[in-house]
Amino acid sequence: SLFYLGSGFLLLSMLKSDTNENAFVKCFARLGKYSYSVYIWNLPVHFWLAKFTHLAQENWFLYASLYLSGTLILGVGTARLFEYPILRLRDKLMPAQISALKPA
Repeated sequence: SLFYLGSGFLLLSMLKSDTNENAFVKCFARLGKYSYSVYIWNLPVHFWLAKFTHLAQENWFLYASLYLSGTLILGVGTARLFEYPILRLRDKLMPAQISALKPA
């Protein structure tokens, strides 16, 4: 349910104002830049926290907060430390022959 509510609020915020000036949309766009790395860390964080099963049963909010923050921190951190520097090195060593933005 929270996913659907969040998606609805995101769509409403995009309709409300210009997307270039909307801080809510800018925040999600920045997070979207790291979405693949966050996705990759989703299950490892879950399995690490699963070792503390009593945490999920006793305090669901704490478990969800640790899960969300751990996934975001690891995803954004590894993207900035490893993924993007390696992609920059790849582009430097092996530049694209044809740019996707240039007309043919």
